[in-house]
Amino acid sequence: MNASGRSASPRGGPAAGLTLRELESYWQETHRQIAQERGLAPGIVEAHPWLVNRFDDFAHRLGMRSNFRSMGELRGLRVLDLGCGRGRWSREFARRGASVTGIDWSNEALAQARARVPQVTFVRMPVTDLGFAAASFDVVNCVTVVQHLPHDAQARVLREASRVLAPGGWFSLLELTAAEAGPHVFPRSAEQWVALARESGFVSFAVHGCCYELALRPYKAVMKWLRGNAGNSGSLPGVGSRVGLSWRQRANRLVMASLALPAFPVEIFSLALPAGAATHAAMLFRRARNQDSQ
Repeated sequence: MNASGRSASPRGGPAAGLTLRELESYWQETHRQIAQERGLAPGIVEAHPWLVNRFDDFAHRLGMRSNFRSMGELRGLRVLDLGCGRGRWSREFARRGASVTGIDWSNEALAQARARVPQVTFVRMPVTDLGFAAASFDVVNCVTVVQHLPHDAQARVLREASRVLAPGGWFSLLELTAAEAGPHVFPRSAEQWVALARESGFVSFAVHGCCYELALRPYKAVMKWLRGNAGNSGSLPGVGSRVGLSWRQRANRLVMASLALPAFPVEIFSLALPAGAATHAAMLFRRARNQDSQ
């Protein structure tokens, strides 16, 4: 971190991100606002319409499908779900027969997760400092979590994931690769994520693109440009989005919801495109059996 306590971008972008303490407060508030949602998926981006969040969840699952296929049989394996939120991936691993522990720093999210996925053990714990012994898990999973941490904290998370993962175990990671602006996002390119994982003791196994968003991205780009010109590009998308919506905000949500409908089939066909065209990458690694081989 620099002197202000904020992390600079490895891509050379501005050091304008929130600190860890600010991010914790932001996610606590966001999970409080979405506490009444009935499903596990809709809280991906709280400001987005329900249908857009359903699409994001659908696209994530298309990316994770390749990771699940490569990992094979999970029954009986010990799985740690980092930044589990309300438990959508904890539930998926449990459904496949794994013994799952989910951790998050949001009490609100964990309360919802415990009520909805009682077969999983949920613990409040920072992902940067895991209170587990070395080699405690066979699989570590992390979906769109590390991208919301400053870059020095990202390195700590991956080192901790390597420490608690048994040699030869799987590390499943899905994170933002597009250079999206925002004080609560800290993206890397797919190549940078892979390099960071290798530095942390992982061997790269597979990388697949997901969230191509071909039906949504042109509109999002226009709205981003308009917000930037209005001077509020640094605003957070979650807090307060459901309170006092203006007619412009309501119109924006309506347009995004209508664009999400064709986005579902388009996303399936988009999987044939190179991973670099996607906004996210689903990555699968193995914990090196011999650290000296890295």
